[in-house]
Amino acid sequence: MQDDWKATSKLTFNLGIRYEVWTPRMERNNLQANFLPGSGQVIFPNNTAPAAIPANRVAPIPDGIGGRTLVRQYDANFAPRLGIAYQIAAHTVLRAGAGIFFASPNFPGVGVTLPGNPPFLISASYPSDQIHPTITLAGGFPLNALNPQSINLANTSLSAFELDFKPAYVAKWSFGLQQQIAQFLLEANYVGTRSVHLPDFYNLNQPYPGSGTVASRQPFQGFNTINYTSVVASSNYHALEMRAERRLSHGLQMLASYTYSRAIDIGGEQLDGDTTLRDARNIEAERSLATFDQRHRFVTSVVYALPVGKGQAVNISNRFVDGIVGHWQVNGIFTAHTGQPFTPELNFSPANSGDNRPNRIADGNLPADQRSIGRWFDTSAFQAGPSFVFGNAGRNILTGPGAVNLDFSTFKAFPIRPLGEQGSLQVRAEFFNVLNHPQFGLPNNTVNIPQGGTITSASPMRQIQFGLKLVF
Repeated sequence: MQDDWKATSKLTFNLGIRYEVWTPRMERNNLQANFLPGSGQVIFPNNTAPAAIPANRVAPIPDGIGGRTLVRQYDANFAPRLGIAYQIAAHTVLRAGAGIFFASPNFPGVGVTLPGNPPFLISASYPSDQIHPTITLAGGFPLNALNPQSINLANTSLSAFELDFKPAYVAKWSFGLQQQIAQFLLEANYVGTRSVHLPDFYNLNQPYPGSGTVASRQPFQGFNTINYTSVVASSNYHALEMRAERRLSHGLQMLASYTYSRAIDIGGEQLDGDTTLRDARNIEAERSLATFDQRHRFVTSVVYALPVGKGQAVNISNRFVDGIVGHWQVNGIFTAHTGQPFTPELNFSPANSGDNRPNRIADGNLPADQRSIGRWFDTSAFQAGPSFVFGNAGRNILTGPGAVNLDFSTFKAFPIRPLGEQGSLQVRAEFFNVLNHPQFGLPNNTVNIPQGGTITSASPMRQIQFGLKLVF
């Protein structure tokens, strides 16, 4: 439902509410299963377990859980929307808005699907560590490792969804001012978002730190890797967005934007690429700056049709000269932004489990005047902790290099009447990174090797391209 209410000649409300029902996935022939962390057992559709699964590993479907979907369905997905526009003065407008937006709990790419379970799909693995090898080249893999009639759950990976798999939603809100001055439109906005119930993907059966074999340290004995998707992740984003735009006039158009922002998350589904957990039993410890956080970003662009040519301010009557120097358009885009965060690592795991985090004994970030491609951060601020203890270095606590870039291009169109009124052949010359400013990748984040803290990758330097484009 939606309605626009013009309360006064200067005040308008946009009101709405949306209701959505997302039904969980089910497998056509009931060939799927789910894992119950509470009991350490597996459930199957309609409480019908395949004969290959040991009976002591099977549990009845809990109350309120779908008999075929094996997760709970949530129906109270109300998403209100509100927008306000108020004309403070002739050329000044205040705008504000808020809303809730749901996402399907079954969107592709979560990383786990319940049909990916034995005996319908078998993925055997044999977790080892550097102390206790499980498989050797001499011995090879066990016989019948992938036999669907004889399942050894101790060597077979499981996939699982949290039973209360709530739909993810994002709450968004903003307010700001718009001011027109002559040909310029000025705008300043505060923008905020809060995302909850984001899926996070991890091994529920991650072994505890220790010196024993991997199997002996797993919390769910008799099971192997349990690829678990839980809606425990969340994120928030706050930003000041400022924009100045000169609308097209006399061949000139300009746009400048600046954003000051901060993004924090737990590395929820696919948004970050940094979802490796130190401790699967303490996911909240991974809350930090998001991998895509970028504190400052400034972008400005200019499009200018040069007033040179027939009928222009600088008139050229000679057809040949006009064809060469007349009616050119020049364009430029300038971008500057600060760096993105990254996580320090060791090349081994002191805990003998989880992510290879070191202990942090100092800040690690160097002042700007001390940074170089040979030493971007202070590796001595990190060290390996005690054996069988998780390192205390947080996620995304270091900041990578920013970038400055200027792109320039120039276009000229030659009319081709057989292609229609708009038909033309456009000649283009494009220059990328005109200033040839180095744009470095992230440094090597492994702190206990000689290459740690060094930058070895960079984006291409200045590039020049010439081309033709047919427009019709």
